[in-house]
Amino acid sequence: MTTLFSHTFRLTLALAFIWWLLAAAGPLWVAVGSVGVLVALAAWRLAAPRPTVALRWRRLPRFFAWFVAQSVRGGLDVARRAVARDMRLAPGLVEVDLGLRAEGAQVLIALVASLLPGTLVVRIEGRRLRLHALDTRLPIEDEARRLADEVDRLLRPVDDSEARRT
Repeated sequence: MTTLFSHTFRLTLALAFIWWLLAAAGPLWVAVGSVGVLVALAAWRLAAPRPTVALRWRRLPRFFAWFVAQSVRGGLDVARRAVARDMRLAPGLVEVDLGLRAEGAQVLIALVASLLPGTLVVRIEGRRLRLHALDTRLPIEDEARRLADEVDRLLRPVDDSEARRT
């Protein structure tokens, strides 16, 4: 099986199964859902941009563990500030240069940074990431670069010939 066919087939099965669960297996709704799944897949294949990065599956557990640890650490900091008399906030915007990274990697960095407590991505412009932080006195730039390094370990660049196959 080609990579494209294999990926599309697995996605089709997953979407069909979800629809089957939601439709409570009624035959008419399963038929309607099957057509919907095929239309959604066709639209996805036509509209999806070529990938610029691919996931290194073996490195996902390490990334997940790092993300959970950072989320707990940030969550405890935000909770501590919320219950303290003096929250010690210094909110503001921080700009971070992401360097030369693939667009897919930049998007993942922005999404993960927004999920971490105390930060929110405001904008990505070229190589620059603008973050809103609860406390700009913290080493936000260093933490964003650490996140970018973790994402770099998780993803690998995709060359043009590989991107055309997916």
